[in-house]
Amino acid sequence: MRRLTMWLVSASALAACSPAADKNAESRTGDTTSAAAPASAGPMAIVTVLYNQPKDTAAFEKYYASSHLPLVQANQQEIGFVRADLTKFSSTADGKKPPFYRQAELYFNSMDDLKKGMGTAGFKKVADDLGMKFGSSAPYVRMPSLRQDHTVTSGQKCPCSYPSRHTAAAASSRTVLGTLMPERDTRYRAAEAQIDYSRVYIAGHFPGDIRAGALLGDVIGGYFLARNGIDPAQLA
Repeated sequence: MRRLTMWLVSASALAACSPAADKNAESRTGDTTSAAAPASAGPMAIVTVLYNQPKDTAAFEKYYASSHLPLVQANQQEIGFVRADLTKFSSTADGKKPPFYRQAELYFNSMDDLKKGMGTAGFKKVADDLGMKFGSSAPYVRMPSLRQDHTVTSGQKCPCSYPSRHTAAAASSRTVLGTLMPERDTRYRAAEAQIDYSRVYIAGHFPGDIRAGALLGDVIGGYFLARNGIDPAQLA
């Protein structure tokens, strides 16, 4: 089974066509909604979407129920996912505030179906929906003079900048590669720093977006290592 992890700005999850009753998440505190059983019992691909804590949870949940879920339901066939597990986090195992607000796991019959679905206009429409409503605009969107090569229209809010996906990808790659090849860790960190700097230099992100993306990447990289049974201590 193949898995792809993303982090989107706001707090919610993607749903399948028919809502199902909530169930307790065994390894995560919160309520989980599972929908539509997968079409095949064989290996499938999963895209995991993690959502940041919103500033106003009540406003978000209202929009999520009345606008976002209907939008997802209308685009499910085009996107092509066959099952969605939705989790709303309430606390960590030690009772602290969770780093993420919601999680969505979308199941596809194959990696090819996943890639095809993420490239559809329907997926972009769903992904941009919460960003447009609750996301943080990129620096050049707020101040168009920073990027002469981009045209920003009146009222435009996205591209949204929090967190930096490039930074998250760089951090997760550095975490995994630096663990597997510790003799090259310094080089990987230097490459990561160059990527981080470039995102601010081109007015695509604020420094806080970079910090959040780096933290996310560390978590994803560590999760990948742990899921594959790789213990950094044994490689030292």
